[in-house]
Amino acid sequence: MENKKGCLGCSGCLGTIFTIIVVIAIISPLTSNSDDTKEMPPAEEIATEQVVEETVETADEESYEVINNEIAEYMEENRGYALGTLDSDGNPTEDGEPNYDFAWALFVQKLEYRGNDLLLQTDDGFLELTEEESLEVAHNAQSIAGFVIGRHEDWSSEDHQRGIFTTIQSGDRVIGSSKALNLREFTWHE
Repeated sequence: MENKKGCLGCSGCLGTIFTIIVVIAIISPLTSNSDDTKEMPPAEEIATEQVVEETVETADEESYEVINNEIAEYMEENRGYALGTLDSDGNPTEDGEPNYDFAWALFVQKLEYRGNDLLLQTDDGFLELTEEESLEVAHNAQSIAGFVIGRHEDWSSEDHQRGIFTTIQSGDRVIGSSKALNLREFTWHE
């Protein structure tokens, strides 16, 4: 199925890459030097390739930073609703009432998008939650992160339904992670 940018998905890309490799493999022997010596590319070419690779990595890191900052803003807003420091319109208030629908956000110290996965860093109180409560925290965190990531990465509706692989940590210890076949289900590591 083709998405709105004309992409045919991974199978289309793999087919194209395979075709290019086959064409290169066929043409390369026909155009090689008769003395079978291979020239090294000029140093300038190698340096240019390195700069391009570093630029792409820097662009990715900057994109992740933008995404992570936006996720952090949403998390802060959810904590404000949970504590009653924000009213229903998101405005600061001193006499607000806590909204327990957002209490899950109080157990999340940090959500970090790392390109292919999401790290959910919890506080110590998370370890005292029931499995049902732990799942609520994980699902809500995935939903907020998926919303932000999806907008920046142009996710399709299938991408949103699939979700993102999530690792759950308490301190330095991994305490849970998404299941491989269903990223919205979790395996808990006791």
